[in-house]
Amino acid sequence: MIKSIIKRDGREVLFDEGKIAKAILKALTACGEESAAEAARIANLVTEKIADICGEDCSPQIEQVQDQVEKALMETGHEEAAKKY
Repeated sequence: MIKSIIKRDGREVLFDEGKIAKAILKALTACGEESAAEAARIANLVTEKIADICGEDCSPQIEQVQDQVEKALMETGHEEAAKKY
């Protein structure tokens, strides 16, 4: 399980999949596709992908998370939301 994430300013903070889901929901909502369940599902896919890439005990950079969110949105058919994200 990913425990922390490294912010742009170098601080290491607790990893919160809920924050990823919230950001995804905002992008989906901006496209008229508001679905908290879909946002949570995509956030889970992102978390799994990051764990696969750098291991479960890693502390990914925020940019890595953002890149994976964009990829997951496109792979799940939400291209417009990926652009808005």
